[in-house]
Amino acid sequence: MNTEFAFVPLYWHIIAISLLLIIATYILVKDSSRYILLLLMVNIFGTMPQFFGYYFYDEFFTLILSISFILIHVQRKGYEELKQIFSKKYTIFIIFFSLYMSLQSIIGIIENEDIRILRWFIFYLGLIPLYMSVSLSLENSKINGSHIILLIFIYLFIYLLIGVYFDFSYNDKFSPQNMLVSGTSYAFFPILLLYIAMYLSIQKKQYPWKINNYIVVAFLIFLGMYFDSRLIQVSLIIWIFSLLSIKKYLLWMKMISIYTAVVIAYVVYQYTWTTVEYSQIEQIEQIEQIEQIEQIEQIEQIKGHIQPDLIVRGLITYIDHNIIGSFLVFFEDNGSDFTRSLQTEAMMNIANDSNIVRILFGYGVYSHRVLMAKRMNFLLNENLAYILISEKASLIHNSRSDAGKESLIYRTNAFNAFMIDFGLVGLILLISLYIVLFKILIKQKDHYTYSIITILGLSFVWLFFSNILDMYLLYLMLIPGFINKIIKGKVEI
Repeated sequence: MNTEFAFVPLYWHIIAISLLLIIATYILVKDSSRYILLLLMVNIFGTMPQFFGYYFYDEFFTLILSISFILIHVQRKGYEELKQIFSKKYTIFIIFFSLYMSLQSIIGIIENEDIRILRWFIFYLGLIPLYMSVSLSLENSKINGSHIILLIFIYLFIYLLIGVYFDFSYNDKFSPQNMLVSGTSYAFFPILLLYIAMYLSIQKKQYPWKINNYIVVAFLIFLGMYFDSRLIQVSLIIWIFSLLSIKKYLLWMKMISIYTAVVIAYVVYQYTWTTVEYSQIEQIEQIEQIEQIEQIEQIEQIKGHIQPDLIVRGLITYIDHNIIGSFLVFFEDNGSDFTRSLQTEAMMNIANDSNIVRILFGYGVYSHRVLMAKRMNFLLNENLAYILISEKASLIHNSRSDAGKESLIYRTNAFNAFMIDFGLVGLILLISLYIVLFKILIKQKDHYTYSIITILGLSFVWLFFSNILDMYLLYLMLIPGFINKIIKGKVEI
């Protein structure tokens, strides 16, 4: 089996979509108070499967459910509540944001002569019924933190099982990300909602917290290490240290102990019972010629034999690469993040070559793919020797980059794509969504306010590492009242 082309046949997608649509519609008609729960389910599980290279499920079901809920609500209760929502200033802002992004989609269709961009036009217009339906449903919806923790844990466990299956069967746990499931940085975005829901367990001092949520934390550490996802590992460290700000000192010590224990156990396993190759090289910065890569010394340990020196090296590598390196990525170039810094450089070069109109309003949706390709091909070729040396010198197995790939289009992270496609005006509008939400949370002076703001702020940081612009869950988390409903079980807008 060629795992590079593993995918689900079209007829299975059609069958799955049809069955799920029937079930979701039945539940919604039967009990509309389950709407938020249904919305969360499709926006958590819908981020995983690929539909021939696209993440289609969450978009499709979110649009169908949100429009259906509005129609059901209006039929049962009339237009009065809908009129009240339209009278709010924030509603006008959401509509403006949606229309601006939709207009950029039309520009993208014209500029790139690509009718497929119509999908983005529908997506951004869909923000209006999404906001309306959520606002209408929050007061009577049935949802709590325990539901979210369970849903996301099941979702992540399924993702892990898929990776483990391909790892043991075909020795490549990342191959399903080609055509079967989403990449790790995209797939793991829902953990931010998981962190927020876990505050609820602490706040209410629920008994299951003492057992189940410790398991969840340990599982997240393992998941992050297994897929080498520093977004999970670093965000979890930030969440653990946020416990200090709410004076949960004993809980913080327990979390740190669990984190340390799982990391040590995983590294010991990796360097004892699996075949791990690592490289040693001195004075990498002095190597300028690609031919000198041959000087790198490859060492392989004996399977099943404990070698303390290798385990120590593994732990040092973990701290340096996964923790310190991750926090420094915004300040200096390093090994596996070097191509990301090149992408930022390419984006800045495009901005420097653009006129003031393009800088303010961008080039239209998907224009970044073509504009980035020419510059990235040049930058990657120019720095190819350094990139290959950095990858060879990395102690992290299975590191991946875009080195050596000559292409006509280039897919970059969400921030670079956003700046090129939507310009500074689009960025200001997006940042305004965060500012408005943070102001609402700060006014409430809740015990967990700044911890929650920190976690929500990580969703913006996520834009620098993955393109999550087509993820409704991102915008759902920014809707006023939604986070309050999860944390407090009530709505304050």
